[in-house]
Amino acid sequence: MKTRTIDNPHAPIGEYIKAAKKKGLLLKSSQKQSYALMPLDDDLIDYLLERSPKLIRECQRIREEMRQGRSLTLDQVEAKYGLRPSVGRKGAARVTSRRHPRK
Repeated sequence: MKTRTIDNPHAPIGEYIKAAKKKGLLLKSSQKQSYALMPLDDDLIDYLLERSPKLIRECQRIREEMRQGRSLTLDQVEAKYGLRPSVGRKGAARVTSRRHPRK
């Protein structure tokens, strides 16, 4: 792990994030405090999100709306409007119409 001293407390955080890259970065300030910037992998992000009280409440709210018929799943929207799923850039899911396919 690389170590860097924070000379300018007003420096954009993006500079430090770029320096951290994949191996992390230990930041030391003039006040003798240290901070670590660590890269997050998908598994860790999923783990943290699954335990987020705010996200859990939002998911519960959405499930309740769906149970009451106030929201639709992606499959329901596709069926309702005659859409079919297709693959977009970088593997992201995208919905396109059968009547007006993307070129």
